[in-house]
Amino acid sequence: MDYVNEKIVIEITANLVKQYAAVSGDTNPIHLLKSVANQAGFPNPVAHGMLTMAIGAKVISPLLQDGWRLSYYKMRFSSPLFVNDVLTIETKLLSSASQEVILKIRGENQHWDTVVSGKIDLIIQN
Repeated sequence: MDYVNEKIVIEITANLVKQYAAVSGDTNPIHLLKSVANQAGFPNPVAHGMLTMAIGAKVISPLLQDGWRLSYYKMRFSSPLFVNDVLTIETKLLSSASQEVILKIRGENQHWDTVVSGKIDLIIQN
């Protein structure tokens, strides 16, 4: 399990947010229009929280391919993530047993502000 301490770096582009809005059905203008985000006091459109979770889930893809199953995934959103931000997601192994892996997950923007943190539990499929 060398790949449980993974790191993902991705720029949150307007196109990425627009595509997520289309597939999720969440077309709230605060996610899509800078003018609406500015009126709400934000510098740029706000990325969907669930988009951030989906990006974070990429770190466990190799484990899912090896027969592990997601049993728990929880994130706390501590700060908004905006279009044009760079998101870095990192995981740390908290514990590992033959049937279970527990990871700590954390995401920060390019200013080193924590935007999300949480926990992922995986169990082996029988």
